[in-house]
Amino acid sequence: MIKDPREFFPRGFYWGPGCPHWDFMLDDMTAHHMNCIYGSNFWPAALEQLLPPAERAGVRVIYQGTSWGALFYFTYQPEAQRRAGYENELVPSLRTLAAKVRDNPALLMWSLTEEVTADTAADLSKYYRLVRELDPNHAPTVAHNNVPAAKADLAINKPLVVTTDIYPFFLDPRSGPSNPQRSLQYYAGRFEELYKLCRAADAAMWAMPQAWGAAVEDSFAPPVFGPSGGMRTRPWA
Repeated sequence: MIKDPREFFPRGFYWGPGCPHWDFMLDDMTAHHMNCIYGSNFWPAALEQLLPPAERAGVRVIYQGTSWGALFYFTYQPEAQRRAGYENELVPSLRTLAAKVRDNPALLMWSLTEEVTADTAADLSKYYRLVRELDPNHAPTVAHNNVPAAKADLAINKPLVVTTDIYPFFLDPRSGPSNPQRSLQYYAGRFEELYKLCRAADAAMWAMPQAWGAAVEDSFAPPVFGPSGGMRTRPWA
């Protein structure tokens, strides 16, 4: 059981549920010295299905739920609906799931939500406290893609780890970096900011690098203004 995730260095993938061959995938991960899956849009039953083979393979799982009753997406709703969704859906679902998996060593952390704004940190405090109360064995985290939100989260909720999935690529160069050189510069600046914040708060920073699978060669002339398709890769470390 890894109670302090700062003692762990994750290497793996951001992966969705529904894989029909977990054993094959987990064997392949361990053959390539990978040790962690960041579960993308998992529902509770999918997590329960994955944990036994993950434990056998020595792979840890960070659980991130779907938007219905398993992930704190209610911050985008009006306050009354947000409060009702939290109490009526999210809390009961978490209580049930935490009771089943809190002693499972394959679970590494709870990812409460992702890509939120800075003013969401205060709204998340109640959820942070509940997760820590229901499962003291597995720490909560949030996947951030902007620095102000991570800064507010560290100050208010004090996570042991900040996970980040910054997007360093854009389809339109008028919106952001759209070639490898500019993407790397963008990455380096954001990571440096987050790393300094985490160091000051005695927290670890875990990164989910993202990139296009190939350099963009599409025309940026109208009416397309950039690539019309492509493959995005998302390793985790």
